[in-house]
Amino acid sequence: TEQGSAITVASSFSSSDDGGYYNGAVIQITGGTFSSNETSSADDHLFVLDGVTQRTSGTFTGTNITVSYDSGTEKLTLSGYDTIAHYNTVMSALGYFATGDNPTNYGSNDTRTVTWTVSDGSQNVPAGQGQNTSTTTITIDAVNAAPVNHLPASSPGGNEDTPIAINGISVSDPDADPRAQRKP
Repeated sequence: TEQGSAITVASSFSSSDDGGYYNGAVIQITGGTFSSNETSSADDHLFVLDGVTQRTSGTFTGTNITVSYDSGTEKLTLSGYDTIAHYNTVMSALGYFATGDNPTNYGSNDTRTVTWTVSDGSQNVPAGQGQNTSTTTITIDAVNAAPVNHLPASSPGGNEDTPIAINGISVSDPDADPRAQRKP
């Protein structure tokens, strides 16, 4: 939900390989992103929940897996040689939340596609292709925020027979397209 609590993207994650170890993984928002008056890269956030910490950098507790997040590319990278079981645990802890007033781009982008790619370090296996990749779709529920009245800091003086001008009054709607906002 827009500006709501973070969600767990996959309550459990399962992957396998014949070697028993991975060398890295990439989890990235690859669909539904946009750039308008707000950008999805400013609004979308991925992390892994490490205990009570929303980890976007550093080593995940009890593993050799280092976490790093690039908000510009919406890419969470896991690196380090570790067991598949540890990678599955870290990927099961993936979380997402949206912070902006318009994370659905006025309803045009109400889903995000998250692409998961794991690597055992083998050469010539392109990321995002074949057996090492899967996707998940997240649906975002927009919330209609109430308009906000902006009043002047002080009231103008006057008497009952004389009209007065009141300056500095405006109304804004955080959900509205800024090109459509008007000031009286």
